[in-house]
Amino acid sequence: MRNLFCILIVIFCIVKHACAFEVEHEISPKLIVEGQQFEITFRIKNITDKALDVRFRPSPKLEVIERLKNSVSVNGQVVNGKIVTRRDVVVKFLMIPSGVGQTFISDIKIVDGTKVLDYPTVNIDVLKELPRLQNIFVQAEIEKDSVYKGEGVRVDYYLYNSVHISLYDIKKFPKFNKFLKKNINVDNVPSQTVNLAGTVYRKGIKYSAILYPEVAKKITIDSLGIAVRYRDLVGASMYSGHREKSTDVSSRPLEIDVKELPSEGMPSDFTGLVGDFKFSVDVPKRKTIVGEPVDIKLSVAGSGLLDNYEPPVLYSDKQLESFDNESETREIENGKGERVFTQTFMARGPFAIQDRIITQSFFNPNTNQYETQKIEIPGISAIGTGSVENKNEDTSPIVNVTPIVAAAMQIVVPPREEKLNLLGPVFERWNNVGGSLVTTLQVSLLFVFIMLLFFLLKKKGYSKEVSKEVANLCQILKKDGFNYPVLYKLIFCVKESESHTSPEMVINSISITDDAKLYFMELLKKSENSEYGIGHTAYSNNFKYRSKYFNELIAHTE
Repeated sequence: MRNLFCILIVIFCIVKHACAFEVEHEISPKLIVEGQQFEITFRIKNITDKALDVRFRPSPKLEVIERLKNSVSVNGQVVNGKIVTRRDVVVKFLMIPSGVGQTFISDIKIVDGTKVLDYPTVNIDVLKELPRLQNIFVQAEIEKDSVYKGEGVRVDYYLYNSVHISLYDIKKFPKFNKFLKKNINVDNVPSQTVNLAGTVYRKGIKYSAILYPEVAKKITIDSLGIAVRYRDLVGASMYSGHREKSTDVSSRPLEIDVKELPSEGMPSDFTGLVGDFKFSVDVPKRKTIVGEPVDIKLSVAGSGLLDNYEPPVLYSDKQLESFDNESETREIENGKGERVFTQTFMARGPFAIQDRIITQSFFNPNTNQYETQKIEIPGISAIGTGSVENKNEDTSPIVNVTPIVAAAMQIVVPPREEKLNLLGPVFERWNNVGGSLVTTLQVSLLFVFIMLLFFLLKKKGYSKEVSKEVANLCQILKKDGFNYPVLYKLIFCVKESESHTSPEMVINSISITDDAKLYFMELLKKSENSEYGIGHTAYSNNFKYRSKYFNELIAHTE
């Protein structure tokens, strides 16, 4: 029994050590031609400090020319409150095929000291020659073809051309079924020159997006279709010329393998975020007074989808009321973003909350494990007396006392407030003087005042109708999303202008903040692009309804 227990311990150690390995391979170039060299690269992650070696048996049709020098990268990460050191090793071999057809590399073993990890056989297709490429074609390219559910993967659609293109138009955008997507602006990305199979091409990116798979299975990434007009050479003599031609080109669909997140090791505070993230809390004032609002900000930044993240409760107390919550997402760079949650609190009475620490966990596909980050929540307190709802009420008892008793009790009795009668002085003088000239003038002024008040009330009723229409238009934009015609009508309802005036000119003429002007300028531009196909990119759905900016606009309705 004792020997069996020892054997189980040894087996457990071997399995645990083997599972610590993570190996990937890559072949470059993708298309291998007979007699041309290629590289095969092995990437080994999460290894120990022992000596590493990669061994394999090539097929008779493959010759190993050289083993390139290993490269090692070491980095430390905090996992579950502990610093873990990772060593990643890259091993490359330079090879050349001697036959056409399928060949292989078998018996692949990753050796770490006395421990050995078997790796599956790698099959390689060898071509007689590279396929002839067209003068113009579209190709979809992705970073990797295997990701986790919820992990972002970028897809870029490139237009390749070896002839002069005079005009192009995207006729079919890809449908990303079973993906959430985030479009990337590529308008200002310059083209580049590449050499493919001995032919020089111009390579320009035409559409790009980050995709977040919603299901764990093999998913197809749809194609992009472009209509192209180009100049083609006619004839091969000194009288040769060019003529315009048209063609439609589409990229081939790609397939990506989506894996389920591991259930083992999933922490209880898992946020659902997949990527690499940083959390921070900003508390501008740790001490406040009863009735004073305080804005608390929680920021989440990183490479991953932030739209579905629900922030934790930062502060909770029976005297503390949360009455306004907002969030704003902005792009940083290279597919990274930041989402800022602003929570507005108000103290209804005195309280004191101590410092505390909360945790937020996410799955990091770069390390293939769950990571937990600690967030320090500073303590806050409020001083003051009474409740906010009652701060304007006089809660002292009402006591009727005589002046003698008040003097004896040293109570200051406030003087009585006499009610002001606006018509009293007029009619009192009318009664006393008997219709004097002064009284007649006062009555006339009173009549003019009443007529003016009637006119203003009538005009105010018209303003109410205009304000009601503005409010209805705002509600449509908030509920159904942004579209250019409704936004255009809203701006001209806020301020009537000449027919030749643009909505941008109207926005600049209204006395709202610069941030609000910038918001509406961008909203007009993106809504117009989406509505009328300018630039062939739909942006309006990416814009969020910002209540504070629309409230500014409504407040300046004329």
